[in-house]
Amino acid sequence: KHAFMQHLLFLTLVLWVFYSSAQCEWQEWNDWGPCESGKVPNCGPGTRLRTADNACGETKQDNGDCTAANCPVDCQWDSWTAWSGCSSLDCAAGTNSRYRSRIPGDFGGKECEGSDRDDRPCEPETCVKDCIWGEWSAWSDCTLECGGGTWTHSRDIVQYDQNGGVPCSGDSLEWDVCNTQMCGTPEPTPEPAPVPEPTPEPAPVPEPIPEPIPEPAPVPEPTPEPAPVPEPTPEPAPVPAPVPEPTPEPVPVPEPTPEPTPVPEPEPTPEPVPEPTPEP
Repeated sequence: KHAFMQHLLFLTLVLWVFYSSAQCEWQEWNDWGPCESGKVPNCGPGTRLRTADNACGETKQDNGDCTAANCPVDCQWDSWTAWSGCSSLDCAAGTNSRYRSRIPGDFGGKECEGSDRDDRPCEPETCVKDCIWGEWSAWSDCTLECGGGTWTHSRDIVQYDQNGGVPCSGDSLEWDVCNTQMCGTPEPTPEPAPVPEPTPEPAPVPEPIPEPIPEPAPVPEPTPEPAPVPEPTPEPAPVPAPVPEPTPEPVPVPEPTPEPTPVPEPEPTPEPVPEPTPEP
C-alpha cells in the first residue's frame, strides 16, 4: 500500500509538470533591437538584444553581435618615395623630387591635405665649389675699461670647398688691443641727495572777531597856534687846515762790489849751474 501511494504521487507530479509546460510554452523571439557600439558616432562592431515571452509572464533575453554602421574613414598618405636625382647636369641649380600615394577615405571621412609631390633645390655632386667665408661679426666688448684690454670678432664658413675647389684660408677669429688710455683716479661715489621732508600744512588761521565800533568822541575846539620864533643864524663852520703830504724817503743805492785783488803768480826758481871740474 505504501509503495502504491508513492507511485501515485510520482504520476501526479509528472502530469502537473507536463501540464505546466504546455501552459507556459515560450513564444517566438521578438525582433532584434538596435545595434549599439558604445562609440560616438554609433558605428563599428557592437551588440544587439532580443527577447521572448511565455504565458506565465516570464521573459528571456538573447544578445548577438552586429555592426552599427560603417564608420567614416579619413584619407591617408602613403610613405614618401626616395629622392630622385638632380635635374641639372652642370653647376646650375636643379631640383630633386619625391612622390607619395593617396589612400582615399570612405563613408564621409576627411579628404587628404597637401600634394603628392615634393621638390627641393639641388646641384650636381660633381660641381666644383670653392670655400666661402661669411661676414665678420661685430667686435666684442673690451675686457678692460682702461690700461689696455682686448676684444675679438669671428666669422664662419658659409660654403665648404667641394670636388677639388679652393679651401678657405685665414683665421676664423681675430683679436686686437682696445682701451689703451691710462686709468685715472676713480671719481668718488656721490652721496645720495637728502630726501626733503614734507612741508607741514599751515594751521588754520582763526577768523578775527569783529570789535564793536566805538562811538565818535566829541571834537574839541582848535587851539590857536603860537607865533613862530625866529631861528638863530648858524655860524660858518671853520675850514680845516691842509694836511702836508709826507715826504718820500730816498731809495738806498747799493754800493758797488769791489773786484777781487789779483794774486801774483810765483816766479820760477833758476836751476843751479854745476861748476866745471878742473882737469888734472
